Amino acid sequence: AIAQTQNPQLQHIGLAQLHQACLANHPNEQPPQANLLLVEGAGGFYSPLAPDGLNADLAQKLGFPIVLVVANRLGCLNHALLSLSAIAERKLPMQAIVLNDITPDADINNLRDLAALVSQYSPFPNTPIYHQAWQADAQAIKPLMISYSLIPRNENN
Repeated sequence: AIAQTQNPQLQHIGLAQLHQACLANHPNEQPPQANLLLVEGAGGFYSPLAPDGLNADLAQKLGFPIVLVVANRLGCLNHALLSLSAIAERKLPMQAIVLNDITPDADINNLRDLAALVSQYSPFPNTPIYHQAWQADAQAIKPLMISYSLIPRNENN
């Protein structure tokens, strides 16, 4: 994100330019209901994105609902709760949490524990939680995709 390139033109991309790029195809600065605008952050909510901003800063400027993806590994419960607190501090809406298995032997019990902890300790206690199994297709997160009308609803979904 920051200082990963020797190209001087790219070293000066700031938060304002990233914000503008995210909305380039949406001149009203809000995507129409019929479209989906997905802006993916990487590295964590408080990871630096540009010399003058974090993922959190861009998310706040955009104001879109957050889908928090949590790697299913040691520390994931702490990561999820800290991230949810940070998202609430920025007064951003939460859409969903996805527990993503990053290894074939990921602990499935983390899903149950995450749900319990989110309902008890999170500022977003009713946030839907989805599980994405190791190298699975998107079947596990199909309800999230349906809520955005990315795929048609039918009896087999």
